[in-house]
Amino acid sequence: MLTGQHTVRTALGCVLRFFLADAGRGAGPGWRPVSDCAFQHAYELSLFDPVGLAAGDLRPNAHRVQLALDALIGPGSFLWSDGADAAGVMTTNGKAPEDCGLGVEEWRRGTGGTA
Repeated sequence: MLTGQHTVRTALGCVLRFFLADAGRGAGPGWRPVSDCAFQHAYELSLFDPVGLAAGDLRPNAHRVQLALDALIGPGSFLWSDGADAAGVMTTNGKAPEDCGLGVEEWRRGTGGTA
């Protein structure tokens, strides 16, 4: 059950943590902890083309990316990006992405400077 908290414990004992980052080319402060509600809202917005959303037109986002990070950050963990401005990570091992080797700068370099 999602609770609106940054860290959520599940009935199975799994610890979920939620992070968002600016995915643009500029250097940002890194992953910042957010509530599960803020994470879910940003995730849902990433599903739609941002130009279309601004015009009130719901179109799929062709630039969106989602990657499973099971081996790096725990089973069921994942990263998503809207392909331009926003990215998010849900960890399932109770750690921050940087503690698992997924710093924002390393991720940006691995994607050619953009999300």
